[in-house]
Amino acid sequence: MQFPIILFGKYYWKNAVNWQFLVDYGTISQSDVDHLLFTDSVDEAYNCIVNYLQKQADIGCIGHGQGPRPAVISAPGTPTRKPEVNQPAKMQKMNVVEEAEVEKPYV
Repeated sequence: MQFPIILFGKYYWKNAVNWQFLVDYGTISQSDVDHLLFTDSVDEAYNCIVNYLQKQADIGCIGHGQGPRPAVISAPGTPTRKPEVNQPAKMQKMNVVEEAEVEKPYV
C-alpha cells in the first residue's frame, strides 16, 4: 500500500506542476499521480490519513516503528493546522494557525 501524499491547495498544485509531463518523461509513474490527493479540505485530508493508518494497523505495519508516514504538502499561502494538545490523539481537532504565527524561512 502506498502512503498518502496530500497536496493542500488544489488549484495551485494542479497548475504549478505538469504532472502528465512528469509521467510522460518517466520521472514518476501514472500510479504515483493517481495516489496524490489534491484538496482544499482539512476533513478530506484527515480522513485520508486516518484511513491509511487504520489499514496499516489492520495489517500490523504500524505500532512498532514500521511503515511509511503520510506526507502533507501545503501550497504557498495555505493556512497550516496544528492539533489541540489537551485531547486524546483520536479526538484531536485541527486549529488554524494564523499566518503571523507560522515561522517563515530566511531568504
